[in-house]
Amino acid sequence: MHPIRHAPGEGEKITGPWDRSMVLKAGPVETRSLYSILEFTSAPGSPWSTHHLHETTEAWYVLDGELTFRLGDEMFQAKAGAFVLAPGGTPHSAVNSGTTMAKYLVFFSPAGLERYFWDFAALVEAAKPGQPSQEELDSLAARYGIVTV
Repeated sequence: MHPIRHAPGEGEKITGPWDRSMVLKAGPVETRSLYSILEFTSAPGSPWSTHHLHETTEAWYVLDGELTFRLGDEMFQAKAGAFVLAPGGTPHSAVNSGTTMAKYLVFFSPAGLERYFWDFAALVEAAKPGQPSQEELDSLAARYGIVTV
């Protein structure tokens, strides 16, 4: 493990679908797989992430904009400065419900679930001009222990 430093916008970039982009700020190599941190940017009205659960604990810190979360059966707004934590096994989803771009940090503990986003981006890219099949999406989710609720 060694110190790292990223200026704004620096890190390993991942192009996501639906006007989302991600930058890996710290991953398993840098953190001995204890956690990973991704910076997300999401356009207003981006589709909901599917309400799902996994064993990895996931936390969000909203930097700019506004997100609507579904955590278990509860729905709520989270504006800049808000922090949300979903312990492993908690059903959750989020969407940019504001009128401007949203920027937020997502923490995964332990590290590893960040790889899902690279694989998801590759799956979407391979399916162009269409969308991946539901079977492909389900198979990808299963590889990472993601269960749709």
